[in-house]
Amino acid sequence: MTSRNESPDSGKRGAALATRAAITLLASVGLLVALAAATQSARADLPDDVQPDRIAAARQAELTTVWTDFWPTGWTNATPQQAGVSAFNELSLDPATAEFRYSTDGSVTWTEWGNNGLIVSAPLATTVLFTATGMTMPDSAAANLVEFRVRVTG
Repeated sequence: MTSRNESPDSGKRGAALATRAAITLLASVGLLVALAAATQSARADLPDDVQPDRIAAARQAELTTVWTDFWPTGWTNATPQQAGVSAFNELSLDPATAEFRYSTDGSVTWTEWGNNGLIVSAPLATTVLFTATGMTMPDSAAANLVEFRVRVTG
């Protein structure tokens, strides 16, 4: 029995639409499975050094340079000021790229990054020791800041 607004064929059309939707869904799932298999196969053919998980691990190592032994550790009013730090990264660090900059107004403005006045040593490929010299800073416990950077290699 049909309602006043339905034709006898509307139930058949609904079933046909549902069947088409199910077929489309199955085809889409099949394509996704095939794409996943192709991606896995393509990854297996990559050399070890360009495997995505190795690239991710290398990127994580790059992001985890450890900065320690910052000095001076307390208040100093010696002029010109000096500051230093040690950097470690398990990949390796390029001491030729070492730079520093400083701020005398609590990081509102900074000097340009540079290596003029920077003493750098690299006792190991994974470690760089920085000594920034020749900085002229006002007598302030909060406004004077120093930043260091070095490029990760390897």
